[in-house]
Amino acid sequence: MILYGYVKGEKYRVEDSIEQICAFIMKFRYEQETVIVDISDPDTMFLTTSMGFIFSCADQEFLRSKLIPALVPMQRGEVRAPEFKPL
Repeated sequence: MILYGYVKGEKYRVEDSIEQICAFIMKFRYEQETVIVDISDPDTMFLTTSMGFIFSCADQEFLRSKLIPALVPMQRGEVRAPEFKPL
């Protein structure tokens, strides 16, 4: 999967890993809206967030089993968010 993240008209290549998806969300957590798109299916938003919280996710199994367990401890400050490293 090749992911691109969009924030305020800026485009970032996001590594297809749970760590970097969380890092992207946390880096831009104060933005009104962020979007991550899988370019193999650009008509479907892979993930949208608002103020660092998940608004929608196309893959509900990924959301439930991987993203939420990794992201929530970062949002609570229990785990340090990794540095976002765009490709």
